[in-house]
Amino acid sequence: MVEDISASDRGVIPASVLRRIPGCARGEAPLSVRPLHGGRNVNRNLRIDTRLGRFVLRQRIREGPRPGADPLREVACHRAAAAAGVAPAVLDTAPDGSWILMDYVEGGMWTPQRLQAPEGLRSLGACLQRLHAITPPQDRAAFDPVSIAT
Repeated sequence: MVEDISASDRGVIPASVLRRIPGCARGEAPLSVRPLHGGRNVNRNLRIDTRLGRFVLRQRIREGPRPGADPLREVACHRAAAAAGVAPAVLDTAPDGSWILMDYVEGGMWTPQRLQAPEGLRSLGACLQRLHAITPPQDRAAFDPVSIAT
């Protein structure tokens, strides 16, 4: 179990964003804030528990342009994936896509052991099949890995 981050570290969530989390709208403190794995040193992912539920705040921590990174396309694609049932619901986002607030969904990590088990492979395959069947959002530029690599 990951420990709650210290009270001094809770400043990683700006007050203006904290007020947009259900259960913190009137300045209430969250019940707990825990870092989540992932983010590849580009995003900070925090699980935030309040009296109204469990949520995840994904904050972009690496500023500046990165090849292929379009935060608004990421938000649009996440919304499409949520509508297809393969991602948690998006509750709120920054206008520039610098943070996304979503429901927390209990799930397991894709470990080598899980991927080597027949049920793990079936589960991953079914999820990827649903994900790849989604029509990409039309209002954002398409992902173009060839031009990014160039």
